[in-house]
Amino acid sequence: MTLPWMYPYPPPDPEPRPLRAADLSRELLDAIERRDHDKARRVFDRAFWDKIDFKPDAYHLLQAARQGDRKLVSMLASYGAHWTDEEAALAKRLITPDRWQAIEGPLKNAGIRTVFDAAALLSPGIMPSIRFAHRAATEAQERGLPGAVTATRELHKIVSTSFTAAVLANDQMQAREILRYRDAKLGNGITSLLDVAQETEQLVRDGRLSAHLALRFLDRLQGMNLGVKPLEVSMLMMFLAPEIVQELDKRKLLAENQPVARRDVLDNWTGLQESIPFAGGQTLQISPASVSRRRNQFNEMAKVLFKKPLSEREADYFVRLHETRSGMTPDGLKDAEEKLLGLGFFDAPAFNAERMRRLAAIIPLQDEKLSKAFNSRALRLTIRDMGAEKLINDKKFPLLLEAHALGAYKATAAETARIVKYLAGKTQKDVVTPETVAALATLKDAGADFSAIDPMQYLGRRAPGLAKVLLDLDIVTPEHFDVTAVSRKMGGTLNLFLKNADKAYAYTEFTCQLILEITAPETYKPRRGAHTENYQTQFIAEWARNLSKRPSTFTYKRRGPKAGGG
Repeated sequence: MTLPWMYPYPPPDPEPRPLRAADLSRELLDAIERRDHDKARRVFDRAFWDKIDFKPDAYHLLQAARQGDRKLVSMLASYGAHWTDEEAALAKRLITPDRWQAIEGPLKNAGIRTVFDAAALLSPGIMPSIRFAHRAATEAQERGLPGAVTATRELHKIVSTSFTAAVLANDQMQAREILRYRDAKLGNGITSLLDVAQETEQLVRDGRLSAHLALRFLDRLQGMNLGVKPLEVSMLMMFLAPEIVQELDKRKLLAENQPVARRDVLDNWTGLQESIPFAGGQTLQISPASVSRRRNQFNEMAKVLFKKPLSEREADYFVRLHETRSGMTPDGLKDAEEKLLGLGFFDAPAFNAERMRRLAAIIPLQDEKLSKAFNSRALRLTIRDMGAEKLINDKKFPLLLEAHALGAYKATAAETARIVKYLAGKTQKDVVTPETVAALATLKDAGADFSAIDPMQYLGRRAPGLAKVLLDLDIVTPEHFDVTAVSRKMGGTLNLFLKNADKAYAYTEFTCQLILEITAPETYKPRRGAHTENYQTQFIAEWARNLSKRPSTFTYKRRGPKAGGG
């Protein structure tokens, strides 16, 4: 037929694809499942006439035997299907006694062993089990059978269980054979780092000696010089065998990043207390001994799992957890956070100023230690981010002072010099306010660096003012003052017995104080702040007692501030 020009030519008929042995194998399995003897015979006829190198194998024989089909078993055996003794022992375990009795005759006629003792039936060959399971999974996947997922899961279970048993029995030859098969068929074996997380977890599940068995398994793998992939620890493993975390770490078999395990530890630790409330007014009671034991276990696990600082995402999660658990399980949260604090958990860079402020805003059970720790970290990070200089003003200076009071920050020499200059601006008519005195005391106690302070800059017009406060707080020493220059403030002549109303009284007192503390510091430094006697009276008494060594106002070398100050 000739088609019009606008119609495309039809494609040529494809040549029929020749049948292969794999096609015949699938057809034979279909026939066995349907117990279709005629179809099974046609498979062998086609193999003969089309000269296809095909004969049934042990798996075909197993499927026919499971059907209990005597005729099919005889047919397969006659075409060459056979079992080794190990495969026959495994088949006898898999096939029900009544069906085995039905097919035992044809098996005997084919020369297949059918009688086994209890030991052989109890532990048939490992490799036949694995090969049959692999064949079942492969066939199910290729033929699209509904049990493909189950068959694959069963295959992995058999491989895993067999490998574990071989390693624990110290049967290195058997273990390596399984690995070679696994590597060839499943792509994860002797040529790569072994992922044995499934085997390890299964051993942990199995009984009281679970952790011991799991660790023995891992030790023997390493003894066989097999590379083992570091493990990620599941919550199940941590609950059933908490010591496994430390043991894996000792063996260098703990995966470096454990986000799931770290999160599980925090979730369970912060929610663990003797009385746990639930919705609807229900309460779960846990014995004090169990709570104490679990908390200790979480603490030990945390020492390993939190060696690596938290990521931004993990820190964010913990802050939300803190805000939630503070109302639900505050006692559990408090215990976890106190121990985590000691482990340096909150020193992670991810705990920035904003996150620390959120933690400090809610303190479980108003714990003083946690409050101080969280607030001090929040303040230190805030100062680091903003810069201390931006806090030296009327609005933000209390924040800087609080940071020093909590031990969160120590001003540098340059910063301290600017702070003292700022406080000097608060001094009016040479009168230092109690707030300024308290602020200087706080800075000193916190360890602020006063090395760049020159107290001579802070002498008032008619009274020493802030300079005397610096001396009385032991921020500076008498040697930091130029006594000659100070004496000029009182007129240059030391006139004693002055009254309070005299203009030179304050500087006369201060000059006497400086001279006395330089002359006999061990006697006069402890008298600072005493109001029962003035320094003029003490000066006269010292003069009278030490006629041979009278204090002079002009013989003391001044110690100035360190170079490089602010």
